Amino acid sequence: ANVSSIDSYAFSSCTSLAQITLSDTINIKGEHAFDDAGLTNINLKNISIVKEHAFANCSSLRSVDFSLSGITEHPDFIFKNCTSLDNVSIPSTANMIKDGAIEGCTQLKKIFISVSVNYIGHGQSLYAVFTGCTSLSDVYYSETSDQWNSITIACDYDKEILSSDKIHFNSTHIE
Repeated sequence: ANVSSIDSYAFSSCTSLAQITLSDTINIKGEHAFDDAGLTNINLKNISIVKEHAFANCSSLRSVDFSLSGITEHPDFIFKNCTSLDNVSIPSTANMIKDGAIEGCTQLKKIFISVSVNYIGHGQSLYAVFTGCTSLSDVYYSETSDQWNSITIACDYDKEILSSDKIHFNSTHIE
């Protein structure tokens, strides 16, 4: 059967679900679709819709590749409390990383952010994007420091954690 979308809570709490292959045309239209699932790696290169909390609490999740997806916003709390997440590549189409998107990812060490990102956080919330990302050591950014400085970073906590000494400018991917 051809499945075109995944609804809310479809695979929530499926702790034995370690891998899933999604078709090029699938969209995650429901919130919490994989919340607390046992996923270890996700490749969502062709996805265009992802909702809030889609992969929250996936404590076994280690890496995510969104780099070629068509999403324009990295949703609220999408990877909240993914405590094993080591690295993530933000899609080249995303113009915003929303509040709490990577909150509580205590093992996150590396992130790739492309020039398309104009906003980190909403600015209308108390939630930082990177709250609890205490291991973040490397931010790979696709362009120059001048372009980085034009990004609106809504929360002071995010400004502090994304300090310039962690940023690798003119990068094409996570190294």
